[in-house]
Amino acid sequence: MASSWWVRSLPWLNRPGDPRGYEFAFNEGKRALAEQAEVLKDTRDRVGTLVSAAAVVAGLGAGLTFTTRRELIDCRGGAS
Repeated sequence: MASSWWVRSLPWLNRPGDPRGYEFAFNEGKRALAEQAEVLKDTRDRVGTLVSAAAVVAGLGAGLTFTTRRELIDCRGGAS
């Protein structure tokens, strides 16, 4: 059995079959799942932002890569 101070302070937690122990475990499980869901949501948001920024950079880089110098001069109205 766990030896944490808070477990020792809850004597009913050490009694097998006590409904309060099951309720405690259930509530702790719900709390842990809610925390994991929040972390997963934050991670998804950050990854979404990172992928969006990468797509913008890749698009700009591809545009500059496949544009020749002559096309750039012509677009500015300069002499060819």
